[in-house]
Amino acid sequence: MRESVETSIQQDIIEAKVSAVSHFSSTLRRLTSLTHLIREARPILNNQEIVQQKRADLEKIDIMKIHEQISWVTECPLETVQTIHSGMVGLLDTHASFDDWHVFLVKSINSCLPERSHPNYTVKAKKFIMSWSYYSSMVIRDLTLRSVQTFGSFHLIRMLLDELVSHVIEQKIQNTESEYIPRDIIIKTEALSQTHHQPTGYVPVAPAPPQQNSMNTLNPIQYADASGYST
Repeated sequence: MRESVETSIQQDIIEAKVSAVSHFSSTLRRLTSLTHLIREARPILNNQEIVQQKRADLEKIDIMKIHEQISWVTECPLETVQTIHSGMVGLLDTHASFDDWHVFLVKSINSCLPERSHPNYTVKAKKFIMSWSYYSSMVIRDLTLRSVQTFGSFHLIRMLLDELVSHVIEQKIQNTESEYIPRDIIIKTEALSQTHHQPTGYVPVAPAPPQQNSMNTLNPIQYADASGYST
């Protein structure tokens, strides 16, 4: 029985390591992509002339029609779509920096999603990503049809915001679920330890707390700044 338990633990450890490496690789690719997009987007967001033109171009699209279609397709409340859009327009009006856009996105995500303890949190989070993607694609589509001057910069900002939304939500889901935390290994290890006779006077030592310097906990803004690109 002990050999069977040990074999099972070893297999679980291998699977956990493969899962951890795969997730780390995915996170690294996303952070690299975010770093590049942030580097390209900062000069645009800091250029008042471009931002003013973007604001004027945004007025050319039929935003109410887009909002109604998004609300119908994604079943997202119309008020929520309008609130997010108004917030983005406000950021353009105030010539906000990328840091302000990042804070706005995080607040918007938090306001649209339930508490992380909610049983359907992951489902709702994934639905938010799809709804956001549909929203951004509809806006870009209308801007394309109207041949606005700032289409290129709008497309770049859209790519950045899409990537950032996915990154923020993926990190939230990771902290909610336990798919990267091999709890079954812990349980089986405890069962195995019960089969061993501990010497007299044995005192178990509590494991050290996990360090908070993994790539998974990096803020994309801090990651971009650490690469040598200043604001």
